[in-house]
Amino acid sequence: MIRRLAPEAWKQRSRSIRRVRTFFEDRGFLEVETPILNPWATTEPFLYPFEVLQEAGKGHATLITSPEFNLKVLWADLRCNLFEIAHCFRGRESGPLHTSEFLMLEWYATETDEQNSIQLIHALIACLLENQESRSAQDVIPQLQVFRMEELFQSILGLSLDFETIRIYCLKRGHFAHDAPDAKRRYEEYFFTLFLNYVEPSLNSEHIVAIYDYPEELAAYARIENGRARRFEVYWKGLELANGYVEVRHAREQRKRMQSEATVKDALLAEEGRKARQPMDEQLLEVMEESPLPDGCGVALGLDRLLMAIQGADSIDQISPFQ
Repeated sequence: MIRRLAPEAWKQRSRSIRRVRTFFEDRGFLEVETPILNPWATTEPFLYPFEVLQEAGKGHATLITSPEFNLKVLWADLRCNLFEIAHCFRGRESGPLHTSEFLMLEWYATETDEQNSIQLIHALIACLLENQESRSAQDVIPQLQVFRMEELFQSILGLSLDFETIRIYCLKRGHFAHDAPDAKRRYEEYFFTLFLNYVEPSLNSEHIVAIYDYPEELAAYARIENGRARRFEVYWKGLELANGYVEVRHAREQRKRMQSEATVKDALLAEEGRKARQPMDEQLLEVMEESPLPDGCGVALGLDRLLMAIQGADSIDQISPFQ
């Protein structure tokens, strides 16, 4: 069921999406389209895809939670800068910042790094603001602040990022007080408890804030160098807008990361009495075995959230037709 928006909201949405396409095309990116229905599911533990029952004998399929894997297949094939504005679907997400269906802007660029990618996001936001009617660009283009993750934890909480330090701090603050004495939690549970409760609320919402150099335990598919994951996230107006990686390039490491995630996901599904995950994306792994991914970055940006920030909306339902 479509959400009915005000006419001006539709016009602003149309102008902004058109401008996003122009922004990337002017920089030599190729726009592509990839399937939203796939015979595999994401291995990311805390993303919940929608399952679709196919014709008899074809098994189940899922709607994409992002176009990441399909885009990486094309990136490996075409070996050029590319982008997609894709319809994505995620379950168990609700509230003023979430819809089950949403638009994801995702791009892959060769011979670039996290700092250049952050600058590109800043330029994209500035471009969209400059093209808003009845606004002065000098008044609205926000400053960019860039921090290392450890720098933020140290300045806000006085903590390093090692496991025992953040675990003890969580317990002292009363988090996980009802755990059994022998309970074991993963690094990311302690980390995100502190990040979401103390660090993220301290970020300057008027500035575009980028954070890089994540703990290697949170690498996902980012390359690890010098004990840190080359991963970054971008925030503005209290919204997490984008995340990106200097990408893992080789199939062996990609498979290892996906299997590690899948193990966690299987355990979570088992706790709910549900069956194990769908198969992993073997097409991506096969392509990476034939030829490593280009040296570069991939970035995923929540386009509806960006439009929400650009237009000063309080809730995503003011700018999105999706439920």
